[in-house]
Amino acid sequence: MNQILLGTTFDAFFLVTGEIRTGFTHTLDGRLNVAYFDEAPGHQFARWEEAKPYVLSLIKGKRTPLAMHLIFALNEEMISSVSTNPELEGLYLNLHFKENVLTLTTGTAYKTFSLDKSTDILFAEYVEAFLLEKGIPYEKL
Repeated sequence: MNQILLGTTFDAFFLVTGEIRTGFTHTLDGRLNVAYFDEAPGHQFARWEEAKPYVLSLIKGKRTPLAMHLIFALNEEMISSVSTNPELEGLYLNLHFKENVLTLTTGTAYKTFSLDKSTDILFAEYVEAFLLEKGIPYEKL
């Protein structure tokens, strides 16, 4: 959790959505409100680096959140390092924290239906390599 909340490991990911349960439930929508900015950002969702201070302000204190669920999207550079499939719409990393256990699952979105799972497999391998590179221990289920 430290690498997610305090480190820079996930800063390049986009925050799509999230939910944090403390004394009450906080729902996060990572979609940027373009009208708020003087200059339109070049992306639809907030980078985790931008959203992280807000999330930290929600959970700081002596008690661990009851649960936290974050959905990250890979940026374009990361996507192109996984696959060049023209039907690929997005790659997502779901982080679910509950009872001091963090579970990561991968998600793949296509523009059209496909039975081909090769990109899904490549993405799962990419995430495993990413975790190893960052020194994050994991157990494959």
